[in-house]
Amino acid sequence: MNKLILWICWKMWAGKDTFANYVVEKFWWEIFKTSTILREILSAFSIEANRYNLMKFSGLIWEYFWNDAISKAILKKIMKSTQKILLINWIRTESDIKIFSSQKIFKLIYIDSDINNRYNRIITRDENAWDKNKSFEEFVRENKNITEKNIQKFKKNADFVIQNNTWINDFYKEIDKLINSLKKEYPIL
Repeated sequence: MNKLILWICWKMWAGKDTFANYVVEKFWWEIFKTSTILREILSAFSIEANRYNLMKFSGLIWEYFWNDAISKAILKKIMKSTQKILLINWIRTESDIKIFSSQKIFKLIYIDSDINNRYNRIITRDENAWDKNKSFEEFVRENKNITEKNIQKFKKNADFVIQNNTWINDFYKEIDKLINSLKKEYPIL
């Protein structure tokens, strides 16, 4: 497989979608969202695809069908892609890393941001109606969910760590630095 797989690992509301949208728009990379798979399944059962249901459903998949089932579904989609550079916005378990690190070119990107910045993003953006009136305590509780528990340990194993605690333009500069670093190593960029 002659592809570069970039996998984003993040704390909730650290800037994953901003990162993904920026590189897709600027570099035309293909993005694979595991939430898309989960949303498709929930939709088939007429279940609302809110954060709670997505977390609960992914937890059920991990519990009953192994914690790498979602990653295997994404890998299947990647193998069918004709793109050379692929961005995946999901990593939650060590088995996720095992599946993708077995591929020839795999890089783990960790996006970090402090909890206060992440909380302010969730209540000021209009992405999910159920988040607008969320209390800080509720947000902290959600950050302790099963899908969030493994995140911090991936930071030390990441190939790249990007901080997103200041202005959006600073975040874009950090992304550009990462891309320039990758360009030196991978001529397919």
